[in-house]
Amino acid sequence: MRALVPELSEPLDAAIRTALRPDPKDRPRSCLEFFKRLTARPRFDDGTGDDLPPSTVGLIPVVPAHERRAWVRHGLDAGAFAVIDTSVCGGGPDNEETWPLVVRDLSRGGVGVLIARRFEPGTELCVELSVGPDVAPRRLPARVVRVAPEKTGHWFHGCAFLNPLTGDELEVLLRLA
Repeated sequence: MRALVPELSEPLDAAIRTALRPDPKDRPRSCLEFFKRLTARPRFDDGTGDDLPPSTVGLIPVVPAHERRAWVRHGLDAGAFAVIDTSVCGGGPDNEETWPLVVRDLSRGGVGVLIARRFEPGTELCVELSVGPDVAPRRLPARVVRVAPEKTGHWFHGCAFLNPLTGDELEVLLRLA
């Protein structure tokens, strides 16, 4: 396609070439999958693309290193809690405040959460996740690095873990999905 239309982007060209492959099993399985390939935004891991499905390698545009994420994010949509240590601002006798939240995505290096309260960047909180009925909830200390309003009156908080998760820890937490 780029031979005919040189200004066509590489990801768009690759999506079209994939849709035109002779073997149907190598093509997108539906119009929705084809649409997603046409409109895909980059998701990064270590930059090698080794953990991406073979059909998507080459579809991700090159993005400058300073804009890449260090770890792959995984969608989760699991209920959890944010636990805030209120002793730093003269909190009550319990020195903890708990807020319900929804974990939207999770990676080895951080978590994206939706909370009905806005916390400022730099705020340290613990995201409390339950990994099973017989296991005590896991508290993951994190620092808010980005805040964005949501239409529902809630706030999306991008948080970086103070100690990145290991691959095994991430795998256990992803079983919540």
